[in-house]
Amino acid sequence: MSKLDENVSETRNHCVALDNYLDKYQPLRVQGMIGETLEACLTGAERRNHELYLSDKISLLYKIVLEDSGEGANIQKLIIQLNEQAK
Repeated sequence: MSKLDENVSETRNHCVALDNYLDKYQPLRVQGMIGETLEACLTGAERRNHELYLSDKISLLYKIVLEDSGEGANIQKLIIQLNEQAK
């Protein structure tokens, strides 16, 4: 029975780690890819506006990662929280 408990615990830990990645790290990675693409395409005032936006808003995503407790979170709750902070 302890082998079964160990397998269940490992599976649960894997699921929590996956949820944690999806909730906190993936949005940062996607925003990074979008930012790199826009930096390659934009010039002049549009590029500067994008850089200002990134410096202002990307810090919210980094803050979530830095305050990470290692537990999975409800992604809907996280989206609402980020929207409130971004206003």
